[in-house]
Amino acid sequence: MNRNLLLLMLTVPLWQGCIGCGSPNVDATSLESILPTAWEINLRNAPSEAASGELFADRVVQLDRVLEVLDEAVNRDNVRGLFLRVGPFGGNYGLAQDLSDAINLVRERDKPVHCHFEVADNAAWTLLAPSCDRISMTPAGQLDLVGIAAQAAFLGGMLSEFGVRADLMQVGRYKGAAEPMTEAEMTPDVRTSLETLVGGLYDGLSSAVQARGRDAAEVDDLINRGPFDAGQARDERLVDDVGFDDEAREHLRLAAGVARVRPKSLTRNSSEGSLEDLIQILAGGGAEGGPQGSRIAVARLSGTITDADQRGADSGRSGPFVRQMREFADDNDIRAVVLRIDSPGGSALASDRMWHAVRRVAGRKPVIVSVGNMAASGGYYIASAATRILAQPSSLVGSIGVVGGKVEFSGLVEDADIGVEIIQRGQNAAWSSPLRPFTPEERVRVERMMTRTYDRFIRRIATGRDMTPEEIAPGAEGRIMVGTQALELGLVDEIAGLTTAIRQACDARAEAEGAASDSFCPVEYWPRPLNPFEELSELMQEPGVSAPRRALERSVGVPLSGELAYGADLLRLLHQEHMLLALPFSLQIR
Repeated sequence: MNRNLLLLMLTVPLWQGCIGCGSPNVDATSLESILPTAWEINLRNAPSEAASGELFADRVVQLDRVLEVLDEAVNRDNVRGLFLRVGPFGGNYGLAQDLSDAINLVRERDKPVHCHFEVADNAAWTLLAPSCDRISMTPAGQLDLVGIAAQAAFLGGMLSEFGVRADLMQVGRYKGAAEPMTEAEMTPDVRTSLETLVGGLYDGLSSAVQARGRDAAEVDDLINRGPFDAGQARDERLVDDVGFDDEAREHLRLAAGVARVRPKSLTRNSSEGSLEDLIQILAGGGAEGGPQGSRIAVARLSGTITDADQRGADSGRSGPFVRQMREFADDNDIRAVVLRIDSPGGSALASDRMWHAVRRVAGRKPVIVSVGNMAASGGYYIASAATRILAQPSSLVGSIGVVGGKVEFSGLVEDADIGVEIIQRGQNAAWSSPLRPFTPEERVRVERMMTRTYDRFIRRIATGRDMTPEEIAPGAEGRIMVGTQALELGLVDEIAGLTTAIRQACDARAEAEGAASDSFCPVEYWPRPLNPFEELSELMQEPGVSAPRRALERSVGVPLSGELAYGADLLRLLHQEHMLLALPFSLQIR
């Protein structure tokens, strides 16, 4: 055996276990970077868009990390192929398409990509079909390729039974955000909007089926025959083979011409850190400093947008976001910013503050928005401040409208024989009281405030997108659409994903530096992961779970999800500011 190789094999385990002696850089000469190999990547659960904490990082796979690994597979000559294990992706269509884009870069290097699944759904199929040279399925598996369904529940009838009425109004003919709380069934205008959205998503799914060599004319009939078991999927040429994962893994090994297929970790390995790293984390710092000097920044905006100063479980809180955008604007070493958005909107006040912060950055350097699964309502409000907006074909975009009002319990109070007296000075002093309905005068004033909020929404888009209100109108009025439809209406600039957005930001940095476009491009990520103390604090505070939601959960005895959870959280936001830029329903799309 080569003497240097033997020394290397003996040395690597020693430094990994050495406390306080540092981590010598052996990557360039390690066995991993020398010997031909193929990587196995586990995507049996959809990656998360949010930044995970230090305590539970091994439980959450982040999209950023998956994209880093795929980029590494593109650029490392000794990585000869990929074996992907894929599972259901739920409604994460935009995220699946981001992963598909990155995987196809591997295939462009003539590295085979084989995929295997036990259960796959519509969204997973948008990843599998256009990205895999070979697809296999376990014998007892299931392919839920069944078309697109949008599910919405309407609670108006149930609330009235308890003497509770959601007195909500909306600006935007197709907005519909109030209807889950006010109606017992879907109104025609909202039905039209959702039918258009479902049609757009179905077109994307149809294209994915056609990527498997099926004619467009036979797609509808094929989907109508789903779901499929393994034998049916093979007979319909939707998969290439039926077998177990070890058999599929062997096919990839032979195709890549390597001795083994090695699992590639998508999470941090705490054993690689030193004692100093651990102490620094516990003291509130990170294990490593971020890049310094000329660089780009990738910031995530995920979850419901709220007006709050402290960081929470997601990055949709206005205070930390605004502060970070101001730092990016003032830091001359940050040459461009990629803003990744996956948000249904929320607070109108917070959205306006965040729009202004992004607009300030865009006045000094490029800001490129990458829409994940959605940038709806307040999420799009903020996106419109950027230099460019990129979205995937199936990303949800739009919902430009306003919902406002209050939930009042006068019927419940009356049924319970509770006496209520309100003493006020000022005609509208008790307008927000939950114990009585709006008076006609109060309703006029609330509707006027909502109209002004909607007009501001349109003006913000017009400013950021350099469009007139008349040009925005066909995509406004609360319409929800997919990325391809938003492109036609001028609400996005390009159909592309996060990988493209980062590349464009790096090109902007290279241009500012006078460097080659393919030069090394350092990236700073925000938000950073929570340290253990911050993460425990968030867990104890039950982040994102509102008091109304907890009360409903206690009353029915089970945790709420979907429409009920979204409705309860909507009540919390309305109680805070009575006016929202929020996506209608929880939009359970499958």
